[in-house]
Amino acid sequence: DLTSVETVPNWDRAPWLEETRAALVLQKLPSPRAIVSHMHYHLMPSSFFKSKAKVQKTAELSYLHVVITLY
Repeated sequence: DLTSVETVPNWDRAPWLEETRAALVLQKLPSPRAIVSHMHYHLMPSSFFKSKAKVQKTAELSYLHVVITLY
């Protein structure tokens, strides 16, 4: 179902972390949430490194590795 992709702006589906209204948008989104940032890795807040958030690229590469290994 692509309804939300066609009707909800991308900045509301995956808000930018450095945007001032990001906290308000993120509180309304159901879990799991996607967050986008233009900040360099070493500029991220310390709480970012303590969370169990997953980097999508890493998750996709892990999945690809499993698929290639099993098949």
